[in-house]
Amino acid sequence: MRTRYPLLLALGLAVLMLGVACGDEDEESSGTAPAIDSLVYAPDTLTVGTASVIEATFNFADPEGDVDMFVIEVNPPDGVVVPAIQGATAGTSGLTAGALSLMLALNPPVAGNYDFTITVMDSAGNTSNGLSGTLTAQ
Repeated sequence: MRTRYPLLLALGLAVLMLGVACGDEDEESSGTAPAIDSLVYAPDTLTVGTASVIEATFNFADPEGDVDMFVIEVNPPDGVVVPAIQGATAGTSGLTAGALSLMLALNPPVAGNYDFTITVMDSAGNTSNGLSGTLTAQ
């Protein structure tokens, strides 16, 4: 019995090392995450109880040219969890760089700061860095 234990331990380590090596290959084959920068948005002041449309524009870069989705997360001042807003990016297929414009309709129920973060994803599921901003409801 004593001879089996070291053999099983060595076999377990070999499988673990193989799993790590395979994991690295999978990450490499999924491409590069997109990058975004230069966020500009307006307006940044909203009226409580009134629907407002916020337009956000930013640049993206993706070596594979497969950006296909945006995600906006909004954190209201009252701490209520708001589901992420997501959708397809129109006209980005095959583009390795460009600008995106998004419109967000928001009807703030309470006064305070509404922090938001925008990210984009590519068709391989890689997520960009986040760009953040703050909308103030009065």
